[in-house]
Amino acid sequence: MKKQIIAASAGIALVAILFFAGKTSLPKKPAAEASPTPSQLFDIQNYIKESKAKASPSQSELLAKMENGISRGNVKEQQIAAFEQLAAFYKDSLKLFDPYAFYISEAAKLDNSEKKLTFAAHLFLDNLRREHDDTKQGWQTEQAVDLFKKALALNPENTDLKIGLGSSYIYGRQTGDAQQTMLGIQELLSVVKKDSTNMKAQFVLGVGGAV
Repeated sequence: MKKQIIAASAGIALVAILFFAGKTSLPKKPAAEASPTPSQLFDIQNYIKESKAKASPSQSELLAKMENGISRGNVKEQQIAAFEQLAAFYKDSLKLFDPYAFYISEAAKLDNSEKKLTFAAHLFLDNLRREHDDTKQGWQTEQAVDLFKKALALNPENTDLKIGLGSSYIYGRQTGDAQQTMLGIQELLSVVKKDSTNMKAQFVLGVGGAV
């Protein structure tokens, strides 16, 4: 056990060295040269609109009915059901991830349960490393971070949620950004300081330190 703790501590120290060494070697860019973040370039509502334009007449009609269900529903449960119906349609009929995950997340936020928020957060996190479109990945990162934070507000001591939040910062579009990477490392360090044998947190820490 002592050897495991020593090894884990050494791993944390190495991550910190890698991070801070990398941080000091990065040249600063003038503020005037800052470019828009990917999330500013991706508009999920516009993407949904474009997707509907490519749907068949029967699919468009069905989508319109489900969307009307959101505005007509004066009961929270009805709105949640409408969001989940739309999510299922985009997943099963149109095979589009982003609208599917978006509507799942809207339902989760409205329901505000840890279970649904966590499920939606992991949808985005699990897709981050497979997404090749930088603009989509930036938006997905923001969604994952927001959802994990909302779930943590309900259960602040949940270790898996902290690892998920830290992983979102490290694996997301901000990878290579020292400030974003540090946010992820801080979340993960809060886990391994309490449990140095948590290999999942240790692994993502290693990834963060190598960025």
